[in-house]
Amino acid sequence: DTDIIPRRGTATIQDEKPLYHLPYNLEDSTNAALRAAVIRAQQFDKSADGTNALASLIQAAQIATGRERDVLNLEIAQRLSAEKRFKEAETWFSKLALEADQPALRNKAEKKAQAMRTKQAQVERATRVPEPEQDNSDEQEQK
Repeated sequence: DTDIIPRRGTATIQDEKPLYHLPYNLEDSTNAALRAAVIRAQQFDKSADGTNALASLIQAAQIATGRERDVLNLEIAQRLSAEKRFKEAETWFSKLALEADQPALRNKAEKKAQAMRTKQAQVERATRVPEPEQDNSDEQEQK
């Protein structure tokens, strides 16, 4: 809250309520296996080992439940998207959309999954090798 001084009395401006809530301190989780996997991922991140950090996050997501699982699914999807691994990111966003208990988070995940499908299609179109044109002159000579 922020206090401002209007011409008469005082007024309070309140921030808009967040659309969804996710835990942010999984390293303090009550689930010991989850806590260990998250801490391991953080250590890999500190040593700039993104591959093993992602593997640790995936392991943590398999252990997690509820909103802890949701935050891990979102983190994994975002990392994959940043690495331009759109097909995998779409899978994780779709998983989040199916499992999330908060409507706004489900909606966000569905939109992100659709965006990943679109980006993947763009990549596939850009990398598609054009078919060589066939020479039809032989067919016309035979007729």
